[in-house]
Amino acid sequence: KLNIKHIIFWMVYSLLLYTTYKFVIGVKAPVKHAFTFALVQGVAFYLNLKVLLPKFFEKKFYIGFSILNVIFLAIGAFGITYLEDGLSPLKPSKGHTILESYYTIESLMAHSMPVFIGVFTALLFYISAQRLHQEQTEKERISAEKNFLIQQINPHFLFNALNNIYSLSIENSPKVSNTILQLSKMLDYSLYGSNEEFVTLKDEISYIENFIALFKLKDDAITNIFFDYKNANPQNKIVPMLLLPFVEN
Repeated sequence: KLNIKHIIFWMVYSLLLYTTYKFVIGVKAPVKHAFTFALVQGVAFYLNLKVLLPKFFEKKFYIGFSILNVIFLAIGAFGITYLEDGLSPLKPSKGHTILESYYTIESLMAHSMPVFIGVFTALLFYISAQRLHQEQTEKERISAEKNFLIQQINPHFLFNALNNIYSLSIENSPKVSNTILQLSKMLDYSLYGSNEEFVTLKDEISYIENFIALFKLKDDAITNIFFDYKNANPQNKIVPMLLLPFVEN
């Protein structure tokens, strides 16, 4: 699947290479040099990104990954040298091998750079993408756990709270209006406050206070619940609804 961003990048990159070869280095046939450099580098990049990194590096087959890239590095160096310079023998000299008669070590090392850059860039790109994927997966997991927790708490609590308010209304208790207000604040926090990634400890404390007050409506004999938060900094941030399961249990 083609990625439009990748296509634009390689077009711009090839243009920069052409400009460098023509106006900065001043080589002959700058189009051929730029095309060869970008082609080999692109092959090295996508071969690693799509094949070698997922199948070898990710599975910790580091030796195999290294060997295959060294082989590809050598192939790329000879390939670029052949595409740019052809296969014409250099001036023979004593003490040189047949290979050295056609290619110099300096030329091969210089022409191996596109492959090396492609492999190194693919490695950085792959590691960065994997890290972003892990972070996104972790955020989704935490969000799913939080939403599950909220869904488990709200229906159960709402059912009990409404039953208690109904009992108070039958008795014409003066607590009805204040109790409805407390429930309204809790629902507002559950619906909107819990959508935030972090809330102040002050808001969480207020929610817990209302929860305890409504819980006590179940039985007038419940008097042994104490909530001490005098040492807490109300401006500290906390994940919403994080403390409620401990209070409820």
